[in-house]
Amino acid sequence: MKKIYLFTLTLLLTITCTAQKNKLQTVKDFYKASNEYSFEKLLTLTHDTVTIIDGDYNMEYNRQAYYKVFQWDSVFAPHYHIVMNKVAGSDVFVKISTKSKRFKFLGNNPLVTTHRISFNNNKISQIELIEYVGADFNVWVSKRDELVNWTEKNHPELNGFIHDMTKIGGENYLEAIEYFNNK
Repeated sequence: MKKIYLFTLTLLLTITCTAQKNKLQTVKDFYKASNEYSFEKLLTLTHDTVTIIDGDYNMEYNRQAYYKVFQWDSVFAPHYHIVMNKVAGSDVFVKISTKSKRFKFLGNNPLVTTHRISFNNNKISQIELIEYVGADFNVWVSKRDELVNWTEKNHPELNGFIHDMTKIGGENYLEAIEYFNNK
């Protein structure tokens, strides 16, 4: 009887450890695919819907909507680096250092954040931003507002980029940054 109990316990621990390693590898693969701008690879790692949570912002994206956000983000050539990771229960917690053209302009490059990543059927289903580490939002808001106001006066054809989370909106945002930097 003791042997069966020990065998069962060992088997359960092995299965649990393997599942945790698989989730951690999925997260690593997710950020690698993001760095490669490979939406096709991201599709193999994410659930049919992905929920993004950042404070009061809580948005569920189907694949088509998630693709639009992916395209927008890719315009800024982000690079994600996993600084720390750990598995806790059924979730993976990561600290990410992200560099991008947008963050550079906004004075927070790299932007360091911590996230809780949750799964559904071993695929990423939710990414919750838990903390901004050392971000200076006074600089961020000041730079953003300065860019929006300057663009409104000097390049009104680009107005609205700040709220347009499409590829075109991202391209307009980046173009506004380039015009602003070259003024």
